[in-house]
Amino acid sequence: MRVAQIGLAGLLCASFMLIGLAKVSGLPASLVVRDRVGVPPRLWTVIGLLEILGAFGVVVGAFAAPGLGVAAAVGLAVLSAGAAVSHLRVHDAPAAVAAPVVLGILAAVEAALLLTG
Repeated sequence: MRVAQIGLAGLLCASFMLIGLAKVSGLPASLVVRDRVGVPPRLWTVIGLLEILGAFGVVVGAFAAPGLGVAAAVGLAVLSAGAAVSHLRVHDAPAAVAAPVVLGILAAVEAALLLTG
């Protein structure tokens, strides 16, 4: 179980680090999504920073601070739920909705794995 939890932490870290960096750096494709779902620029940057912090948090939680890992994973799951709702609200393609749903579920699984030790 520990190997799965560490592997999942690595997957979440890589995924959310890339997503967060795209937002914070203003990657053009990210800005298109931001404008389509109607998120204000400052909030988009804050979300990106939270995704980056969450990415670090799940890795630190996997190795040193399980409580931090649980909080980070739950935070990432909440951010993912918000992303899914935002995509649904503007009637985006199913793939645009599926990605945050899957990442949110994986983040919730990570939190559960950390809680069950």
